Amino acid sequence: MTALPVFDDEAGSFIITRYADVRAALAHPDLVVRKPLSETGGEAAGRRARRMSDLTGLLTKHLASREIAGLEEVASAFVDGVLERATARGKLEVVADLAHPWR
Repeated sequence: MTALPVFDDEAGSFIITRYADVRAALAHPDLVVRKPLSETGGEAAGRRARRMSDLTGLLTKHLASREIAGLEEVASAFVDGVLERATARGKLEVVADLAHPWR
């Protein structure tokens, strides 16, 4: 592992988040994976299902193919502008320029 895992006293378990660390841990024969019962069933699962249902209903009408097609011109103009500015600078930072251009 590239870093020591963090022990969460409340959960009573170690937390690892780096990809390489997770891969190494999953390959280790002594690893025990357990999910907290309070988050896997019952009332908590019902709340999650209702939230997902509400979100799916809200997004469905906005993600219809005709809605997405209407964004093509706007998206193309945005990307063209990003590429023009990147060309002028001589570099492109994908996350900064495309994912978070307003930062």
